Amino acid sequence: MSQSKPLAYLSAKVVLEYTSFGKRKNFYAMCPGIRKMEENLPYHLESVRLDSMEQNDIIISIDSYSFCFRENMMRMINLSTYKDVDQLTCLGPEHTAEKFLLYNLSREGTHIKNVELTDAPEFISKCIPVTIKNLIVNRTAAWFPTNIPIENVKVDTTVRADTLKMAKHVTVKIYSRINTDILSEWNCESIRIESGMSSEQVADYCNKVSKRTDRPIGSRLMAVHVPPVKHLIDFLPSKEYARETMLNDMKRLHAMCPAIRKMEENLPYHLELVKLISMARNGIIMSIDSFSFYFWEHEGNKMLMTNECTENSVEWLTCLGPEQAAEKFLLYHLSRKGTHIKNVELTAGPEFISKCIPVTIKNLIVNRTAAWFPTNEPVDLVKVDTTVRADTLKMAKHVTVKISDRINTKIVSEWNCEFIRIESTISSEEVAYYCNQVSKRADRPIGSMLMANHTSSVELVFDLLPSKEYARKTMLNDKKCVTISIDESTELNVYGSSVDCYCVVVEVCARGTAIDQVY
Repeated sequence: MSQSKPLAYLSAKVVLEYTSFGKRKNFYAMCPGIRKMEENLPYHLESVRLDSMEQNDIIISIDSYSFCFRENMMRMINLSTYKDVDQLTCLGPEHTAEKFLLYNLSREGTHIKNVELTDAPEFISKCIPVTIKNLIVNRTAAWFPTNIPIENVKVDTTVRADTLKMAKHVTVKIYSRINTDILSEWNCESIRIESGMSSEQVADYCNKVSKRTDRPIGSRLMAVHVPPVKHLIDFLPSKEYARETMLNDMKRLHAMCPAIRKMEENLPYHLELVKLISMARNGIIMSIDSFSFYFWEHEGNKMLMTNECTENSVEWLTCLGPEQAAEKFLLYHLSRKGTHIKNVELTAGPEFISKCIPVTIKNLIVNRTAAWFPTNEPVDLVKVDTTVRADTLKMAKHVTVKISDRINTKIVSEWNCEFIRIESTISSEEVAYYCNQVSKRADRPIGSMLMANHTSSVELVFDLLPSKEYARKTMLNDKKCVTISIDESTELNVYGSSVDCYCVVVEVCARGTAIDQVY
């Protein structure tokens, strides 16, 4: 039997670079020959968390490992196995943590998917620039230097930090006054202020941004306004630099220009928001972008149209009942080939929406509905409170389920989503049933995943599943895992989340991803 050839240097270098943090540390300890190479290679990490605690304690979590630095001691915890090791140190907590972090993360080319900072220590700013995809910040004055803009930042402050200034999307939730001076300096594609802003603050922000010519077209700020937005629309034109206008008023053009009506009736819409709510007593509320339409019966059949920006309303009598009038209205406007809707919210959606021709929807939120918009391509993100055999759910890319009833794992196993998040709890038996059903399907793509809250510690899943004839104990990236073969090229791996010990993950992987091992 011929021995396998060792990897060439460059091949070994690439393999080692993309090996998980825990495995690399094991290789480093066991193979002196690779230590120099390992010390010069960047990391590709899923998660890094830093917390500065009381009494100078510092906690650094890297993927599935947690490091707690206390006075003259470092405790390392494997979050997958809950085993820990204590090591004495000759430096104080902050100096030891600084040395540890800079040694591991201050490497050119390091990529981190998710970073969370809570009262982060100052020394992180000494790190060489790294690449971060998502960043959550709580009460910190120190930031990781970055070499490219971060995609998503959630922050509780407004400061002049390059990380914030150049991020793509920033969400701010702050309980003190928003600093519009700083806010107007940010170059983000989108800024979401979840705290309240007054008309004066919005006006000040607009004035400052209007003096900049480097803001790209399409960049926007969205904020919670303290009074209704109508007050802002009335307030801003009083400033010398602002004037009243209309935006995206297709219906206004339809009403004012008879010559374009035929054209308008055949053109699809590109909408930001559509909401449908079926009320008691046959009342139906429909919102399309900044207009809401209320169909109800009171001293005759009526439709009330309200401009949410100006709060002006117009009421019409209709010759049809509320549901029939709403159906005719919706199908006339939305049942047009090529219609795109960014966000759809359905609450007890009326049956007639299923008569609409297929439209394109990006995000969908559903509450208590048996009717769905037909779609012509998979919805990006669906949040739902039910598990049903609906094509919209079956083919969606990402589905989040929060349901108070028992999860129907048979139906969930039929979905072809890239990612399913069950925010309700499921039992070990339900996980086992789901795994058994999915393992019989060879059409699930590699990387597709279910993540669910388990009723108890995930350890119980590891005890139950191997008792089934189709499952075996394995290890995956230094984590306990249970593997179920699907076919010659794929397998199903079940393991615990590195963040939450009550969260179980079921992932379709390439055959051989997990390593057989008894634990």
